[in-house]
Amino acid sequence: MKVTKFKGVNNVADQTALTLGNRGVMELREGVNVDIDNDSKLSRRDGYALKTAGNVTHLWSKGEYCFYVRDSNLYRYTGTEELLLTNINNVSYCLVNDVAYISTGSSTYIYDSSFRNITLDAPTISAVGITDGPLPAGKYNFAITKVSDGGYESAVSKVNNPVTVSLASTFTVTVSVASEQQNVYMTTTDGDTFYLVGTIPIGDTTLIITRSTSTIPLAILDTECLAGGDNYTAFNGRIYFSIDNALFYTDAYNPRVYSPASNFFLFPTDITEVVAVDTGLYVSADKTYALRGLDPEEAVLEEVDPLPIITGTATTTVEFTLQDVDTSGTQAVWRTNEGVVLGLNSGNIYKLSKEVLATQAFISGASLIKKVEGKTQLLSSLAPANEVNSFGASDSIVAEVRRNGIIIT
Repeated sequence: MKVTKFKGVNNVADQTALTLGNRGVMELREGVNVDIDNDSKLSRRDGYALKTAGNVTHLWSKGEYCFYVRDSNLYRYTGTEELLLTNINNVSYCLVNDVAYISTGSSTYIYDSSFRNITLDAPTISAVGITDGPLPAGKYNFAITKVSDGGYESAVSKVNNPVTVSLASTFTVTVSVASEQQNVYMTTTDGDTFYLVGTIPIGDTTLIITRSTSTIPLAILDTECLAGGDNYTAFNGRIYFSIDNALFYTDAYNPRVYSPASNFFLFPTDITEVVAVDTGLYVSADKTYALRGLDPEEAVLEEVDPLPIITGTATTTVEFTLQDVDTSGTQAVWRTNEGVVLGLNSGNIYKLSKEVLATQAFISGASLIKKVEGKTQLLSSLAPANEVNSFGASDSIVAEVRRNGIIIT
């Protein structure tokens, strides 16, 4: 008997019970370094070329460049290596408005045309001077922010005690740092809302305020700068990130600041993986959860799988199709210890390989979607406990097909 078409590996069924479909398409017991095309034909998987040697982890690619950690150093690769940071062990990446955000756990960097730290500490007001002027008597308060490239603001300064004047006045706000542009906000007379009243340019330390007619309010008062965390994930203009069992999210208009007192979701255990689709997020902690909704204030959280995602294996695609199922839009794909899982925009998940593919228990790994000659593949490197990841593809075919216990050559 000659078998020329195959539909994939089945190591769950007994090798004497592998199915031969009505179109002569047979299941494989094992397939090593082979691809299966859309016509169910076997072909040799492409080989690989060494780009960099060492212990490489935390690989992330935008297309024209990629980042990775090698031997505790962060590099950017565009055909040649560029050393960015040293003594780095844990890195998380995401892309917002075509700008790459990189977290080292304690600081946040961006890369657009250059690589730089954007962790802006909240500024402080040194003094508020009072002289005669046109502003009416009453109570006023002040706050300032630093302004980075792109117009993004830092966390807000600590609000000083209110200034109360009994006569019409002019205020002079003084800051201690002249190396950064700073926005100055002031309340209206006896008011509580802060409005932008002026900007202190680089090189200056003072702003004289003679009016309070601005219509630009300070968006959030109790913010902190995005300074680290894990599992950076971009969704609907915000950055979601985890610290232990809390999933935080940044401001809707400024992905560089967040409100730690209110902008978070709590999970039963530490969060190990976050992946976004078009309608929400899938989050892995003790189990896998779907957080559905574009606005975090209205999002619905529900459990979708009692198994957690294997750390590092979640990725996204738009390539998978299932019969009689709406798979439109961005799809999340990950690995659990039951195999490959597809997460859709509906919040529904599908275990694609549970019935045919059995694997040992893994604790971490990495995945990528590869599309070659019309074939879409999920490639995963998986590591059991206390073992090092190992993944590669040779430049020659090795395949065994068995039927009723007999090797077919």
